[in-house]
Amino acid sequence: MILVYVAGPFRSHSAWGIEQNVRVAEAWGLDISELGLVPIIPHSMYRYHTGTNDDFWLEATQEILRRCDAIFLLPGWYKSEGSRAERKLAKSLDKPEFEASDGLVALAKFEWPSK
Repeated sequence: MILVYVAGPFRSHSAWGIEQNVRVAEAWGLDISELGLVPIIPHSMYRYHTGTNDDFWLEATQEILRRCDAIFLLPGWYKSEGSRAERKLAKSLDKPEFEASDGLVALAKFEWPSK
């Protein structure tokens, strides 16, 4: 199965703002799953760990990204320090990159190499 890392804004000035960012990621993740791909959504995995060491979670999510096959960048990803670092890592690992601004067309048509 193809694992697609979903990257985008998480942090916010309020708990409600974080929840909205999580919901956006989950909605895109559902669309990704409907293509037969497995969305990996750190937003929903760590939504309640906001009081812990931020550096730990940034490192943890980068390790998860290393194990994925591609990265999918949510709207506004470029405003997020974490997402910019994740994109940089994905590029260094030659992972295919897709942006929500392009919809799911490119992701759906991508020729995935066999594992």
